[in-house]
Amino acid sequence: MLFSSARHNEQTRLDGLTRALDPVSFQTLHDLGVGPGWRCLDVGAGTGTVSTWLSRTIHGPVTAVDRDITFLARKRSHLDVVHADINHTDFPPGEFDLVHARLLMMHLRQREELLPRMLSWVRPGGLLVLTDGVSLHPEQYHHPAYREVMTGHFRMMANVIGSDLHFASRYPQILTDLGLAKVGLLAHHPIIGMNPGFATFVAHTIEQSESHLLADGISQATLDEAVAHVRRPETREMFIAMLTAWGHRPHAADR
Repeated sequence: MLFSSARHNEQTRLDGLTRALDPVSFQTLHDLGVGPGWRCLDVGAGTGTVSTWLSRTIHGPVTAVDRDITFLARKRSHLDVVHADINHTDFPPGEFDLVHARLLMMHLRQREELLPRMLSWVRPGGLLVLTDGVSLHPEQYHHPAYREVMTGHFRMMANVIGSDLHFASRYPQILTDLGLAKVGLLAHHPIIGMNPGFATFVAHTIEQSESHLLADGISQATLDEAVAHVRRPETREMFIAMLTAWGHRPHAADR
């Protein structure tokens, strides 16, 4: 299965991603005022690094939900782990001060229907914070083999998973239309070669996608060349731009 915890290198792949993204996620949540006593829900918690940071910051347990809790199971002491598909799970209205999701909504076919439900779990005055990736124009990938593989990879993600690599660019309008206040957006562009963890993540992502990319007509030689390019320390390439959007659920009196 594509990007499954059963794959032997999935932990390494995800660890590379968290090393690249966690500093920005942690700083953004800190700047938004997350602090002691907050009730937090981390949706699609993955390896649990954001949930763990939140737990330390709020000095209490965090609800971490994922349909695959393989990498969360060892962290149960400070997390309330919920093993569930978020499309078929609900929480009480106004239960949380923060509802957070990173690199989740872009991969869910029911993303448009889920967002209002996620917002209902936020208490009045609380925060909804979403981070997702946006693909770049092919000309922004400089190496020919890497450009071909990235173009095929994003096409495969849309066809196989249902990913929308442009959805996050609509977040400011979507959150405004949902009635959130103080809507904000932060863009972050991790660079392969400048962040070793990110290079590891991208290389393993290409390797896990190999069978789909070969079926789509990309040659083995091109795939090998792209992976070698990603693994060179002197390479400077982007993969996706990370967009983090947030908004406060207003109090009834503010509407």
